[in-house]
Amino acid sequence: MPDALFDDLPILGELGATLTAAMARAEATAGSSATAAAPPRRWRRPYGWLGTFLVLGLVGTTAAAGTLTVLRGSPIPGPKAEDTQPSMVQRSDSQHVLGLRANDPAAGHLPFAIRVGESEQGDICATVGQVDGDDFGIVGEDGRFRQLPAGIVDSCGRATGTDVAVAGARVLDAKRYEDVRTVIYGAGADDLKRAEILVRGKAIPLKIEDGAFVGVVPNYPEDIGLQLRLRIGDRTVTHGFGTGRALVLDPSGPAWQMSRGGSQSRDRKTQVNCANLQQVHRADGTRMSSTPPVCFRAPVEHHKLPQMPVPVTYNARTFHTGDRSHDPPGRSPSVWRWQAPSRTVVWGQIDGKRVKQIDLVAPSSVRQRVRKIYGDSFGVVLPASVNAKHIRLLVTMRDGSTRTYSRPVVPTSSMRP
Repeated sequence: MPDALFDDLPILGELGATLTAAMARAEATAGSSATAAAPPRRWRRPYGWLGTFLVLGLVGTTAAAGTLTVLRGSPIPGPKAEDTQPSMVQRSDSQHVLGLRANDPAAGHLPFAIRVGESEQGDICATVGQVDGDDFGIVGEDGRFRQLPAGIVDSCGRATGTDVAVAGARVLDAKRYEDVRTVIYGAGADDLKRAEILVRGKAIPLKIEDGAFVGVVPNYPEDIGLQLRLRIGDRTVTHGFGTGRALVLDPSGPAWQMSRGGSQSRDRKTQVNCANLQQVHRADGTRMSSTPPVCFRAPVEHHKLPQMPVPVTYNARTFHTGDRSHDPPGRSPSVWRWQAPSRTVVWGQIDGKRVKQIDLVAPSSVRQRVRKIYGDSFGVVLPASVNAKHIRLLVTMRDGSTRTYSRPVVPTSSMRP
């Protein structure tokens, strides 16, 4: 196409050149062996993350100085007015980039900042990005910094007096798991005294300016149990961005999710209920893994939910990368293989009418309360150094009695009713 077609939007010219080059490579390699497509990752935002390049140059003969080299691309085009919600159309004279800066966890990358403004309807609007000198933009996955026009807004809201007007966690996806970033931001609180994020329960304070804040952490929100805690006046407000009831934290990698389900026999007299853990997404070089199911079979009476034959059914196993199913043929619905890093996992189900709480006791004085109970299923993921054979469950019943389990209770691993 003639370049003149893209004079008003040079970014399309760059995109066209990239696609043309990709087509040329594809045609050049036609006839070669096909490669299976990689499993889909989380949806990538239009201006996703990729670290910029750090160039080191020698100064004299005794010292070295670092120079941040930023590749620049054409500005990202802003949305048309008719395509923007009225509440997110900002007054151009109200927008400004605050002096707050959140340094990237890795050295050599541009810092993150927040741009705030006011919509024509009086709402507070916020946009997160990176700054290169006086320019506000974002570094894309191609490594280029592009300016963000005034029309691009992350969110808008109105202050209520008890919370910030806007608060969010923006995920910037990446090709490598270690390059994924989550930017936490907020704006529009008149009496904001403190802002902090919680990563795996550890509090990290954020700087505040004019009732706004911004911070950045590695990983996806669900992988680190991300929370935002604000002190506004005499109130404490908490926002959970990676704390779903079904989520279970991994010691260092992708989070896990509890899953449960059941099936009835054809005569509807017997039902099997099962629970297992499965990874939310994969990390570099691995595939998503899941545990075998832990099931119980019970009769169905008068269309009521079947009652567990015992208060707790669970399994405790140490899985090593590459492990395959050790269950006898016919007991599991399919052959499974452990693709995740080596882990010790405890998972199962409880009878919520009889069980009040569960405490897990492991070697080396490891003791923790099982707080993640989702629909009467539970799960805990530990380092593989914890020996599954030495794990005990201390179960407190609702009648005040306690029971100790030192070995797994697996009535069945078959999902067939």
